[in-house]
Amino acid sequence: YIPQYGGFCTWGIVAEYGCPRFPWSNSCLGPNGNWSVWTIYNDKIYFFLMDTVKESFLKDPAGYVANGDDRWAGWFPTDTTFST
Repeated sequence: YIPQYGGFCTWGIVAEYGCPRFPWSNSCLGPNGNWSVWTIYNDKIYFFLMDTVKESFLKDPAGYVANGDDRWAGWFPTDTTFST
């Protein structure tokens, strides 16, 4: 598997929008994922900083992945290396 969203914490990519505390952008992608906190969804691996945000993600993985894929494509429109 290739980690989605470059191995950064999936929750930061899919759910942390417009918050001054978390100003994630294509030049600051948030915290790295914790290699011991992950899930596989639709044959893709997603890493998280901690278990609590992983559990939040698992409540609606399809919706969160759609949000994250849209955000990632907006940041990196021609690069699909880390979001395949």
